[in-house]
Amino acid sequence: MTQPHAPSLFAVPRVLWRSFVAVWIFPVFFFLGSQVAGRVAFFPAWLFWVVAVPLFFFGFGRPAFLFFRQRLSFISAIVWGAIAPWLIWSGLVIAQYGVHHLMVSTSAP
Repeated sequence: MTQPHAPSLFAVPRVLWRSFVAVWIFPVFFFLGSQVAGRVAFFPAWLFWVVAVPLFFFGFGRPAFLFFRQRLSFISAIVWGAIAPWLIWSGLVIAQYGVHHLMVSTSAP
């Protein structure tokens, strides 16, 4: 059952993009931060977690608020709030593997 004021599944990124921007940026931050945290002097591991945990909760809090206010359907919340960030993170990991594989294969003697 859809809510009367909720946009369609494909209209959500266009209509409610401000509510999801933190959710979509979080996988990029988490990927890059986990690569750098603790390895660079100005970015210790504890600072990464101090920034990552609130970003996670505040980022996912806005779509949850919209869902509970019936401005977002359940399927839209799952697709754009859970599956899309997972796909972004998966794409980054696959790209990292591809770049690493390319670098190793071109540096062979």
